[in-house]
Amino acid sequence: MRRRALALYACAAASYVAPVRRPRPPTHVPAEQTVNVDDEEEEVQSLAELEMERWNSMDATEKEILSKSNAGSAYLRTGQLEDALACFDVAQDLSKNTRYEWHRGLCLYYLDRLPEARDDFIENAERFEKRFSEPATEERLFAVAAARRLGAAEPEAISEYRESRPALRAAADLFAGTQEAAATLKQLCGVDDASDKLRRRLFAHFYAGLFHEARGDDDRARAHA
Repeated sequence: MRRRALALYACAAASYVAPVRRPRPPTHVPAEQTVNVDDEEEEVQSLAELEMERWNSMDATEKEILSKSNAGSAYLRTGQLEDALACFDVAQDLSKNTRYEWHRGLCLYYLDRLPEARDDFIENAERFEKRFSEPATEERLFAVAAARRLGAAEPEAISEYRESRPALRAAADLFAGTQEAAATLKQLCGVDDASDKLRRRLFAHFYAGLFHEARGDDDRARAHA
């Protein structure tokens, strides 16, 4: 069940979770301003060009770090945890353990290396929030889950930065002990997939399952897998 849940999450994370934050879009677009296909194609092309410029600006070590990280992510998406972890370990060693690489913690967690997973999630949460001034909610929730399974002291589930994603915000509240958040997650679990571009339903199910698993309630966790 846990491998299936990981595969489910990895599919979403592949396109939703990234260590690079882009500027938020404007909250208001003038009525006369429209977006056409040409504009979207130019944006995609521009991003591709930026990625190429970034790659060309790297030295050999930086390129090796990124290559190993990408390889680890590919292994993770197919559930090959040991191979993924080996790649992430190389990337971290080359970066002298300064790289934001929270997927390494996922490997450790699902390999049941819980003390290492907890510490890795906490370290990456601190790196992420210091660098981007945004909440590292995923890392925080997994750190709490690992600590609960260990019966150890729990880190803070809620960041000082406001979480804007509904499913993650509700999950953080639930892990922090706000029981009303369970109703919010239940509602999000029923979101129609056809209109759920932010994948609220998937993330609501995933983190509800993680919450119950951390409490040792495998039956309720399986209901969300």
